[in-house]
Amino acid sequence: MHRMIIMKRIPLIALLFFSLTIPHLGAEESSRAAYPLGAFNFDFARLGEDGASQISALKSIGYGGLVLQLTTEKQLAILEHYQAAIENDPFEVYAGYVVVYFGLDIATQNAHLDNVIRALKKSNGKLWVILRVRNQEVERAQVIDFLRSAAERTKAAGVELVIYPHWNGGKTNNISIIESAEEAIPYVEEVQNGNVFISLHLSHEIMAGNGHRLNEVAAKIKPWLRLPSINGADVDAVNEVSGWDRGIQPLTKGDYDSSQLLVALKSVGYEGPVILHTWGLQDEAADHHHTSYKRFYEILDTLEKSKTMTKDVNVETSHEFELPAAAVWNLIAGFDTLPDYHASVPESRLSKGGAVRYITISEEAGGGIVVERLANFNDEAMTFSYKIIELIDSPMPFRNYQAWVKLESTGENSCKLHWNSSFNVEGASKEEAEEIARGIYQGCYDGITRVLAAK
Repeated sequence: MHRMIIMKRIPLIALLFFSLTIPHLGAEESSRAAYPLGAFNFDFARLGEDGASQISALKSIGYGGLVLQLTTEKQLAILEHYQAAIENDPFEVYAGYVVVYFGLDIATQNAHLDNVIRALKKSNGKLWVILRVRNQEVERAQVIDFLRSAAERTKAAGVELVIYPHWNGGKTNNISIIESAEEAIPYVEEVQNGNVFISLHLSHEIMAGNGHRLNEVAAKIKPWLRLPSINGADVDAVNEVSGWDRGIQPLTKGDYDSSQLLVALKSVGYEGPVILHTWGLQDEAADHHHTSYKRFYEILDTLEKSKTMTKDVNVETSHEFELPAAAVWNLIAGFDTLPDYHASVPESRLSKGGAVRYITISEEAGGGIVVERLANFNDEAMTFSYKIIELIDSPMPFRNYQAWVKLESTGENSCKLHWNSSFNVEGASKEEAEEIARGIYQGCYDGITRVLAAK
C-alpha cells in the first residue's frame, strides 16, 4: 500500500488517485435509468404480508425489481405469487438463484432446474446458479458437463444462465466450487456456449480479498458481467468465517467504500440493474430498504459530479533512480511507510484495517493531519493510488485531489518512478498549487535517494 508526501511552502500532503472511467450520466434520472436498483427478498416480510404488498412497498421506494432463491418447491411457489402481483407491471423479477449440490442426485436437481427455467421465462428473469459439493470430491468434468447442459436448456428457453460466485470459506462439508468472479472465467471459457455469464457480488469479493481491486476484476469478466450486487461492509471483513454481519450491512453502514463497485462497473461500461444484498439484515431497522436506496443514488450522483468537475491543475512528474526497482518498491509500497523516507512526515498511523491512514505533517511544512484512503494497489504492476478523505487543521489548497503512482524497472539497477495528480485549487493560485504539488513529489524522490543510498 502507500503513503503521502509533503509540500514546499504551505502544509501539503496528499496524493490521490481514482482512475475512473465514468460514462456521462447527466442527471439523477439518467443515473437511475443506467443502474436500476433491485433487492434480494431476504427481508421482505417486513414490507408486507403478501407478494402484492411487498412489491408495492418496494415500488413506492423506487426499486425496479427483485431477486430470490428458487432452490426449493416452496420458494418456486413464492415466485409465482410475485409474478401474479406484477403481471402487466414494469416491476421486474431480475433473477432467481438455485444452489446446485454435487454429491446429491443431479438428475433430480436438473428436473427442478427445468421447472425454474420455465418459471423465470415468464418474467424474462435470469437463472443464477451457486455450485457446491457436499462431503466428497468433485471432478471438474462434472461441473463442466452440468454447466454445458444447463446452458443449452436455458438458451433454448431464452433465459440467461449466470454463475453466482459464492465465498464460504472452504467449509469442508459444504464447499463452494466457485468463490469469486475470476474463478468462474475458466468454466465459462471451457463451456463455450455463449449463454453463460458471471455475477460480481461485492460482499463475496470482499470476503475473497478482492475488495481493493474491483476495477481489475470487472475488466476481466467484462464480456460476461451480469447482475452485480452491492451492500455496506467493513474493510477488514476478509476471510471472516464466523459470520456475515460485517460482510453484508445496509449500504449506509460499514467503513468500506462501496462506491468502488460502481466505479468498477462504470469503468467497463456496465449499464444493467444492480442488486442490493440484504442477507442477514432482519435485525436491522425496518427502514433499511429506504436508507440503502437513497444512499445508492447519492453515491451515483457524487461519482457523476466528480467525473464532470473540470480539474484546475494536472501535474505529471517522474524521477529516474540508479537503484533496483525492487529496492524502491520495498520502501514505498507500504501504506504506513512515509515517515521512513519523507522528511516532512514524522508520523502516521493506520485505521480501518489498514485501508485508511492518518499522516502527521511537520510544523515546518505547515502542520496538520491528512487522512487518506487507499483506492487501488497492485503489487505485481508496482502501482498504487489513494485519495484524501479529510483534512484536519491543514491549510492545503487542494480540493478533489486525485493522484496515482507507478514504478517501472528500466534495467537491472535502474528504475523510473512516476507521481502524478489532478486537483481543484482553493486558497492559492493555480501556479502556487502546482508548485506545492511538485515540491511534495520531489520530497519523495529526495527521501528515497537519501534512504537507499545510505544502505
